[in-house]
Amino acid sequence: MKWVCRSLPVLLLLAAGCSRTPLPQRRVLYYYDPMHPAYRSDKPGIAPDCHMELVAKYADELRDDGTIHLAPNEERAAGIETINATEQDGLREIRVPGKVWPPESRRYKVSGGADGLVQKVFTETGAVVREGQVLASYISRDVSTPQQGYIYALDAVDRVKQTGHTQDQLAPAMRQLNLAHETLTQLGMDEAQIAELARTRSETREFTLTAPIDGVVTARKASSGTRFSKSDDLFEIASIDPVWIEASVFATDADALTGIASAHVLAPDGGRIEARRLPTVAQFDTDGSRAGSLASLVRLEAANPSRRLLPGMYVTVVFKVHTPKGLAVPAESVIDSGSATHVFVRRSDGAFEVRCVTTGWRTRGLVQVVEGLRAGEAVARSGVFLLDSETQIKSGGVVP
Repeated sequence: MKWVCRSLPVLLLLAAGCSRTPLPQRRVLYYYDPMHPAYRSDKPGIAPDCHMELVAKYADELRDDGTIHLAPNEERAAGIETINATEQDGLREIRVPGKVWPPESRRYKVSGGADGLVQKVFTETGAVVREGQVLASYISRDVSTPQQGYIYALDAVDRVKQTGHTQDQLAPAMRQLNLAHETLTQLGMDEAQIAELARTRSETREFTLTAPIDGVVTARKASSGTRFSKSDDLFEIASIDPVWIEASVFATDADALTGIASAHVLAPDGGRIEARRLPTVAQFDTDGSRAGSLASLVRLEAANPSRRLLPGMYVTVVFKVHTPKGLAVPAESVIDSGSATHVFVRRSDGAFEVRCVTTGWRTRGLVQVVEGLRAGEAVARSGVFLLDSETQIKSGGVVP
């Protein structure tokens, strides 16, 4: 009898268990990595990166009213956070690419001034040079007679000075000496070479080409053994203080820059350099660097005493623009599919609703929302691509 009493509860539980109605089976869409929800699998298992068990995503978690519902643990695992859309105004930045150029009026051609043969070259394209620095040496038969003329003029001046002379008697000899000096200068001889010729009174066949200014070698056509005529430009030296910066501005931003007279240039070394806008006729970017949008070129000028900016260098140009007040959300909250732009709005029931929006200005990581959103509404700012992928699955790859 005792045995029966002890077993009765067990029998009753078994009977009750046998009479339960089976729970309906939930349809699994896929399994995902709880740490990296973008990883999916069609069967259960272990995540390859964090070695955690894959979590099932059920079909009943995707609602039919166009919203996405995630359990709290799923949101935490996906790192989904929201932020309220707020009114923003004040100063915004327009950042565009720019390229450094030497001013056209500060470029100098260097030629031999006579037919000759290059002996040695002492600099390369892109080198920074100082005024008077030797660029190359050359020999020429055509400079023998001018040298002799200069030596003769020196001797003539000396002879006049050795006699009891007047200024009227010395003047013709000095004019001849100055003309001979000018001829040598036109042939490419610098003052040091001419002074050496005056000291030795002995002509030379080898001459040097020197930099006319401090600057950068922007072109070099001379190499050892190069034959040239007096009309050939062998070097181009460009001053790089100041420099020009040509900023390529999107057509959509051009109107916002009307009246803007200055900008900051961000040098590759991280420095910020003040630049002023030059009043030039509108030009357009035709090299294809801003494909898909007609871009205008805005020219600026910047002092460059430390030579931080060099010709051909690419920089970032930052314009400060006052913006009208408008509703804004973080840039990472906005998904641009090409055909539409949308955000994910948190509803009062906790679900996320995909909302198409029209955007405006962009600045400091914010995007203006012109239409489709109200101030105070919460939008997803992280985990957005997970929500977008859920929407793609639900809509068959078409975002509402």
